[in-house]
Amino acid sequence: MGGWWGTASGSPRAGPVAGGTGGGDTGTGDPGTLPAPADVSWEGKGEGAGWGVGGATLSLSQSVSLSQSVSLSRSVSSQPEPGATMVVTLGYWNIRGLAHTIRLLLEHTETPYQERQYRFGPAPDFDRSEWTSEKEKLGLDFPNLPYLIDGPTKLTQSNAILRYIARKHGMVGETEEEVLRVDLLENQLVDLIGSFAQLCYSPDFEQLKPGYLEQLPGKLRELSRFLGSRPWFAGEKLTFVDFLAYDLLDLLHMFVPSCPQLQGNLGGFVQRFEALEKVSAYLRSGRCLKTPVFTHTAQWGGTKE
Repeated sequence: MGGWWGTASGSPRAGPVAGGTGGGDTGTGDPGTLPAPADVSWEGKGEGAGWGVGGATLSLSQSVSLSQSVSLSRSVSSQPEPGATMVVTLGYWNIRGLAHTIRLLLEHTETPYQERQYRFGPAPDFDRSEWTSEKEKLGLDFPNLPYLIDGPTKLTQSNAILRYIARKHGMVGETEEEVLRVDLLENQLVDLIGSFAQLCYSPDFEQLKPGYLEQLPGKLRELSRFLGSRPWFAGEKLTFVDFLAYDLLDLLHMFVPSCPQLQGNLGGFVQRFEALEKVSAYLRSGRCLKTPVFTHTAQWGGTKE
């Protein structure tokens, strides 16, 4: 998915690896100090392995901090233990948008990650060159935002990224029924999130809003029936579609907080989700990017609150 949400952001952020610009614990807030994510990688095996930085390889025997070597605003050891989990890179605009669910899933799974947040230039042109100057240099099959780089794995399309992370942690459903519910709800939520984003970006927002609000209760009642008495949408276990569902329900609560269909079992679902330990910690942290939801061209959600 790209489309209505905008097609890029730049600071190391983390599950377990804390810090970074743009709201983290450290850093300058200047994305210009960060190298392109593709410039930093782990290369080789055994004693000859090391961090590849700008074409050079730092060997395991060198005691060098990556935060000093490549101006990253987080301290990451240049001497990871054999078999250690590498830090993945998430690239997106410095907005909530399509990356919110990915950030939440990375946090929940305690996946070490850093962000490359791209910024628009100032008005009136809102230049996109910070992203466009890099997009063809990252080795992406379909250059777009968001993207995820995990060693040799390079992905775009937000739901493909979510599924990739979820598969690593057994969060795509186990039984046939769970898998079917995950697949069905994923596509239903894509439609619902897309229609909401389309409304918010429309120049006719004020004229279209009443019609959207008129049909919204029926859509939410369908979601409510699908959830039923289950704790999570696929059943007893949390899956990645719960992250998509939470994002939509949270956005709708921001958009129309008085909507009664957002209470009941859907409201209970939101409370359970926000009570997840790592999710709760992230939502309360200064690193959580709740707004702006969309880019500056949106009629609703395009400003930071």
